Amino acid sequence: MKYIGNKIHQARHNKRLTLKQVSNETGLAVSSLYDIEKGRFVPSLESLYKIAGALDSPIVLFCPKITIMT
Repeated sequence: MKYIGNKIHQARHNKRLTLKQVSNETGLAVSSLYDIEKGRFVPSLESLYKIAGALDSPIVLFCPKITIMT
């Protein structure tokens, strides 16, 4: 899902962090983070939680808005 990857990339860029720095904080491979940012791979909730922590951002920042109709 490109939305999540774009949001992660924007947050990382705004914090002026490299993929390697985020990798060191999260324990995720640089290649995995790259693929997530490019929308080639959708992160698990656990990985997204780690990424949000490394970027000091709320996890909901990376989730698309969902409207629930009843």
